[in-house]
Amino acid sequence: MRNTGAQSLLIPRIERKVRQMRRGGATGGRAVAVGLIVVVAVAVTVALLTFAAVSRSSSSGGGSRVAAPQVLTPPTAPSDSSTGGAPGTVVRRGIPFGPPKLPGELYGDVFTGTKLTVTPESVLADLSEARSKSMRVFVITVGAQGHYKNPDGRFDIDLWKSLVDEYRRVDLQEFVEDGTIVAHQLVSEAKARSQWDGTVISNNVLDEMARYSKEIWPTMPTVLRTDPSDLEEHAAAFSTPWPGWKWRYLDAASARYLVRKGRVEDFAATEQASARRQRLALVVGLNVLSGGDGSSGIPSPRSGRWAMSPDELQRYGSTMLLKTTPCAFEMWRYETSGSAFEDVVYFRRPEINEAVLELAAMASRRPARLCRR
Repeated sequence: MRNTGAQSLLIPRIERKVRQMRRGGATGGRAVAVGLIVVVAVAVTVALLTFAAVSRSSSSGGGSRVAAPQVLTPPTAPSDSSTGGAPGTVVRRGIPFGPPKLPGELYGDVFTGTKLTVTPESVLADLSEARSKSMRVFVITVGAQGHYKNPDGRFDIDLWKSLVDEYRRVDLQEFVEDGTIVAHQLVSEAKARSQWDGTVISNNVLDEMARYSKEIWPTMPTVLRTDPSDLEEHAAAFSTPWPGWKWRYLDAASARYLVRKGRVEDFAATEQASARRQRLALVVGLNVLSGGDGSSGIPSPRSGRWAMSPDELQRYGSTMLLKTTPCAFEMWRYETSGSAFEDVVYFRRPEINEAVLELAAMASRRPARLCRR
């Protein structure tokens, strides 16, 4: 404890009193007795003065206090008067955090990131709204998988390219430069055979998709919603690696955890190591509506699956945030109107909201990274 002004004055007085007693020839017993009386009196005085000082400090808002828990505040787009910056300057911190398909009214509060499924007609307005709330978004330009599948259910890159071509006259550069657009999500579940009539999309096709995107938007990062380890294991075809394969245009992959993928600690370590081997940035996340162990008691619309409990959210989410080097964190998915999940009350539950707030605070403290290789 630091000495107060009263302590600095009283301690020399003790020393002077003892010296006076010694010069006056006081006997040893008398000197000790008087000395003890003086010390006790001074100690009581110091204690009273210290208590008074602390009380005054506490009442006035100063002094030593136990730090209050961090309150997560929404990022904002500050005005010139608050920052001295240019109009439209946005302030962001940490990494983008939030579920895909987030309603606009929830932008920029706890959630700082989302995925936008856009159209050529809506994209500029959608991105302007996101920017006004300091959101960072992944853009999906081609809609649902049914738009770029052959009649047999397999992926058709020509159909996919034709949908991307519709944006050639739409200038998105300003949104890339100011960080509103995090990346262009090319496709989801590229290595899931159930999505592509028993096949997977090979890595050379995926990299061609990334190249095609960069032909239109050279500085926009490209990302796949596919675990990095799946990109290695099923590189050429299902269960067929591609020794020596190297990405030329793809920037990032996304590792989304659910309990059927094993221990979250092992999953995080495996996907981070795979991303590093492939020199890809890493997006991480959780399947919160269908990836739980059943402890929540909240059934998913997907038969036999469960939403994650608050404890699962905290444990799985903190592991994915802290045991990897993520450029963004997502939670699949918000209970969007019109989807199979619209009647699932999940994020609006108080106990879930509390767990999400803790993860959001953690994401806000992670170092900001570009989702770029």
